Amino acid sequence: MVQWYAQVGPQRYGPISEQELRQWIAQGRVKPTDQVWSEGMAEWVSAQTLDQGGQQTSVPPCQPAVMPPYSSVFAAKPAKVQAIAILTLCAGIFDCLTGVGWACTCFLSPLGAYSMTVGILAIIYASRLLAVRPAVAPARYLAIMQIINIISGSVWSLVVGILCLTFYSDPQVQEYFESIKGNS
Repeated sequence: MVQWYAQVGPQRYGPISEQELRQWIAQGRVKPTDQVWSEGMAEWVSAQTLDQGGQQTSVPPCQPAVMPPYSSVFAAKPAKVQAIAILTLCAGIFDCLTGVGWACTCFLSPLGAYSMTVGILAIIYASRLLAVRPAVAPARYLAIMQIINIISGSVWSLVVGILCLTFYSDPQVQEYFESIKGNS
């Protein structure tokens, strides 16, 4: 089965089946001017040059296979998604340390348990989001938990929670999470 790749603006998607590519074209996710490529093609071509059989009409299919420069199953991570992951990881480590600090004192140790819980959840989520092929959804619940963690005196956690909620509302970040949801 021929696998296709599609370049939509700055994002690359694939491999996808010919049927899925045609579906994306019909839905408008891939426009006729967007670039497509499959094994055996010498270069990326516009989607409008595909004939009804799925073969590209201007380049012979017997050309040697040339892989596209970037052929990830998922779109490249937007900078804000990377920022969410890195900030969440740093906040998770800091929250774990804050939790240990609170737990080691006799005073207000339940705050230590909450801070440790937030920290551990943040580290797990961030490590999954930093993976090459993440299979996660936006963790708004975690951002809210980080904001609430101000009760343990973690201003860093508050700032990270607010930034994450702000970044989650960005259209490019939402599109990225939709694209990985469809490929998982």
